[in-house]
Amino acid sequence: MKVIILLIMALCPLKECFCQTTEDYKSKGIAKLELKDYKGAIADLDKAIEIDPKVADAYFYRGKAKYFIKDYKGGLSDYNKAIEINPTYVKAYNNRAIIENDLKNYNAALKDYNKALKIDHAFAKSYVGRGIVKYELKHYERAMVDYNKSISYDSTLSYSYYARANLEYATNQNQLAMADYGKAIKIDSTFADAYYGRSIVRHVLRNYQGAISDLTMAVKIEPDFANAYDVLGNIEFELKNFQKAIDYYTKIVEINPGFADVWYNKGCAEYARKDYEAAIKDYSKAIEIRPEDGKTYYARALAEIDSGQKKIGEEDYRKAVDLGY
Repeated sequence: MKVIILLIMALCPLKECFCQTTEDYKSKGIAKLELKDYKGAIADLDKAIEIDPKVADAYFYRGKAKYFIKDYKGGLSDYNKAIEINPTYVKAYNNRAIIENDLKNYNAALKDYNKALKIDHAFAKSYVGRGIVKYELKHYERAMVDYNKSISYDSTLSYSYYARANLEYATNQNQLAMADYGKAIKIDSTFADAYYGRSIVRHVLRNYQGAISDLTMAVKIEPDFANAYDVLGNIEFELKNFQKAIDYYTKIVEINPGFADVWYNKGCAEYARKDYEAAIKDYSKAIEIRPEDGKTYYARALAEIDSGQKKIGEEDYRKAVDLGY
């Protein structure tokens, strides 16, 4: 009798685990996805799918995780499967369109956004997504219609204001762009791209301190935001704060040393400080990455000549001319 009781006790936890496994793994995967643990999310969702391969949500969320690690092929495959299981899965059509847009398969993206909106005409995210595709195709008026439609259905979607602001900036409507970036930030105060976008407009309008404030916030939210550091460096260079510019450019090459333009800009800041040897090193790094850039050979030639290396400088000058600069 004791043996039978022990056997039942041993089997009960196994039964409970088995009954809850599919939903448990899916829930854990979704939680990890929200925490940006994309590989962990994929591992849990793999298990959910292994146990029950007909759960559309598991494929959808795994596709989403794969998108964030830039496994676009895997993401498309999962969204395809989710749609195969549930042909009216609006979010799956929407997210598949996002990948198609990133891959520049614009017609396929438009087709999926249209399908999503045919199923649910009030799905705001598909209007803004479709608007982005039209923006990429330079159909600006049509894009604006979709952005406005998105906002009319969901006025709390920060990305709609952000996308509309990008279009307004591209069409020289700077004040409208400023207002829309501001609305996006008001809805989501951690929207680093919106701060960055507004900083670009402020920079154009010569509001340097406002731009610096926005960029500082952007890199506070995303410490590896290379483009934000680049604009900070450019602004400080314009303000003749050359050491600050160098500090920002240095931060970028620490994040990604493969930016030739940043090495060039850093070299220009070093040259402006009359640190010719440092400038030559930076220009040389830029040339190593992009050896056919005549502009950089010319800049290095100036630094070499000013540092007393006239013969070497003349060689670089001839090289710049040969490259058409």
